[in-house]
Amino acid sequence: MKRWWLVTLLLVPICIYSSGCMVFPKSMPYIIEGNELHEKQWLIGSSTKNEVLDRSIPSLIWEDGNAFMYFWRESDSAAEIVVVMAGSTGPIRNWDNHLGVIRFDEMDVMKSIWVGERSSYNNSVYALVYGPSVAEKLDYKEKKLPKTFLLMRVEISLDGQQLEKPLDYFRYKSAGFTTMGQFKKVKQKYIKPKFKDAGWIIFEGEPGDLLYLSFSKSLKKSHDIGETNISGRPVDSYLTSIKIPLYSPPWKVNVPDASHVYVGTFQFRNREKGSLNVSCDEVLDESDLARQVIAKKFPEAKNLVVSLAEKHEKPVVLKTPFAYK
Repeated sequence: MKRWWLVTLLLVPICIYSSGCMVFPKSMPYIIEGNELHEKQWLIGSSTKNEVLDRSIPSLIWEDGNAFMYFWRESDSAAEIVVVMAGSTGPIRNWDNHLGVIRFDEMDVMKSIWVGERSSYNNSVYALVYGPSVAEKLDYKEKKLPKTFLLMRVEISLDGQQLEKPLDYFRYKSAGFTTMGQFKKVKQKYIKPKFKDAGWIIFEGEPGDLLYLSFSKSLKKSHDIGETNISGRPVDSYLTSIKIPLYSPPWKVNVPDASHVYVGTFQFRNREKGSLNVSCDEVLDESDLARQVIAKKFPEAKNLVVSLAEKHEKPVVLKTPFAYK
């Protein structure tokens, strides 16, 4: 690809100076990952939204922007690092990341197509779809846009027995409009230890957004609390043994125009007795308990709106929050 040799040139002096290693460029079999967009496959002013969906799968669908987005990456080279004392570490692939955007008119006919390089965060997409005003709002981080405090609870049980401190077992990520559908770590708000230990989380969202939540296994180190589980194993072994399906569909939440919203209680449990494989198949409504938690954290809160999360299959659908319209 275009810049692999530049990366290699930068790595060579760093490796030689720091650890006595050498970096060599290496050709690799061509591979591509993601949802590629082929410009020549479509006709502006003729191709329709349904035709595009029948022949290609977008990475994201921007619902009210009437646009499809495609993310993919490709590689045909690598940098192989050889440490003087230890030998080769193996090739590290060089990737070129790409982004494609198709826009449709009010009749769902293609009106534009754009393909370019994709950075880790690229708000040029918003400018392409809605004009520079949206991109400017995203850049102006000091602007105090309205926020919604979202409340949820997580519980985990093995063979019908609930585990203590369920938050220790998971990592939480969310995706929405401002992350361009890319999952980022949830920034939790402070909550009293007794509520946190019971699995409650408070984080921020934006009114009007369609927010997605994903759960993955925690990378926390085990901690010994001096107890054994139902199988007689030390409780601390759970943190490194609990397994969550790698490609679990995310949960979506329609964020209403409200200051405090409860999105549900996520129940993780094992399906087979003695198994450490857990999954969440339903979200419970514990809004009465949620109101007690919100009242402690936000005494000024007058109302708690319930908007329970639902499972969502690919592709991710974006909606524009009210503040950006």
